[in-house]
Amino acid sequence: PEAAPAAPEAPVIATPAATAPTADATTWRAIGTEPFWGVQVQGGNLVFTTPEDQQGQVLPAAMRKQGEATVYSGGEEGRGYSLTLTPGECSDGMSDRVFGHKAEFVLGEARYAGCAAAKGEAWGE
Repeated sequence: PEAAPAAPEAPVIATPAATAPTADATTWRAIGTEPFWGVQVQGGNLVFTTPEDQQGQVLPAAMRKQGEATVYSGGEEGRGYSLTLTPGECSDGMSDRVFGHKAEFVLGEARYAGCAAAKGEAWGE
């Protein structure tokens, strides 16, 4: 009897270690006040929004662990950017919400401080 042909194998796609999904590769939201700003982690991108730019800037970013912190960073057009999420209780100062992480977003020379939560944490989802 003739052997049945083997099922084709799914292609293996290599991804760099810095962008490979991990348990921490989740959807994050970071917000801050004075000035108001927000960053949402969506896959391999950061989406940076302000009241003046609600559609936001999409910034490709690689994730890495730095001690207890999770850092998403990248650079384009001569300016670097990073979002650092550090575990610790954080209040946005404007509401009664308490977030599970402190956030710092750096875009070029600008620094923004605020709070962050993973999707489902503190966002009522």
